[in-house]
Amino acid sequence: MYVYKSIDLEKADFAAFAEKYGFGGNVVLKYVIFSLIRDENIFSLSCEKGLMKKESSLFKLASRDIKETLDEYEKFKTDSVFYEYEPLKPCESDIFDKLSFSDAEELTEKLSKFYENRGCGELALYRGFKLDIKGNVVPVGHFDPIELKSLFCYKYQIETLKENTLAFMKGKPSANALLTGARGTGKSSSVKALVNMYWKDGLRLIEVSKDRLHYMPEIMPKLSERGFKFIVFIDDLSFEAEETSYKYLKSVLEGSAEAKPSNVIFYATSNRRHLIAEKWDDRGDMSQKGEIHTQDQLNEKVSLSDRFGLKLSFLRPTPKEYAEIVKGIAAEKGIEATDEFLREANAYELGFGGRSGRAARHFVESKLCGG
Repeated sequence: MYVYKSIDLEKADFAAFAEKYGFGGNVVLKYVIFSLIRDENIFSLSCEKGLMKKESSLFKLASRDIKETLDEYEKFKTDSVFYEYEPLKPCESDIFDKLSFSDAEELTEKLSKFYENRGCGELALYRGFKLDIKGNVVPVGHFDPIELKSLFCYKYQIETLKENTLAFMKGKPSANALLTGARGTGKSSSVKALVNMYWKDGLRLIEVSKDRLHYMPEIMPKLSERGFKFIVFIDDLSFEAEETSYKYLKSVLEGSAEAKPSNVIFYATSNRRHLIAEKWDDRGDMSQKGEIHTQDQLNEKVSLSDRFGLKLSFLRPTPKEYAEIVKGIAAEKGIEATDEFLREANAYELGFGGRSGRAARHFVESKLCGG
């Protein structure tokens, strides 16, 4: 094999493969094609970046490898049930829809188009990722399915974020975004809904918790090599005065010698408008424990939020807006929002901790459960 890794069909667990993804029919052939899709190599990565040409030597080498793989598949014999397999759960993936073929060259050509449109490896299969404890990018198996149509009463904020995201995807000027405001108002949901809308156009989300920000300088070069657009998403971002890990984020946002990759943008949410906690000592020189140059210390603490060019506020909804949110969610669930229903929703938010989209959704779901 010149480009692809060899596929050992003798050791493949076809039943586990079929049931994990819900694949039916000829799962042996699907296992072969699935393995080709997940193979990150010089051919698949070049296709992902839109660089591949059919007349290139690399295309010919890849076609030769794929022919060898298909020849091995033709020689392989296994239980006939794996050629007419019926999984326990239905398949939710569409990756095989446009990959029918008659020979190795046709499959190579279709795979090259697949790589260009959807990518290769895990990035072709998932829309959301996160950093594990060792700093590895791992997929989120069950990404939040939230859609923009399920978010109510923050039209300006969502449309502005959507326009910024589209500009980023088209390679036009765009800004890192900081979404601040009350908890449960849809800040995180807005970001995830945009990924759900545009993931088939090459948009991916990588969630990074603040305790893993120190991995970002080494992650950035790896992301820059891929043919995707990445939202690096930091949820509930804030730092106490004594924490210093925010400096890693400052560096990758702006300020280091190495520029941020053009295919990476940062979206963060926070309940604080200023991300780093300030103390009264920071605002004057009355304390003998603080720095002598207090203005320098204050500038350091606000400089992180200044690196987000787009700032959107998600304020707590008014009583009228809260009622609209409740009505919208209730309509999605097939429930009529009567006056009595809205009075119960108002009573519910008092015990929940205040008006918010989250309170409204929990209330409606509680009614569905008979609460």
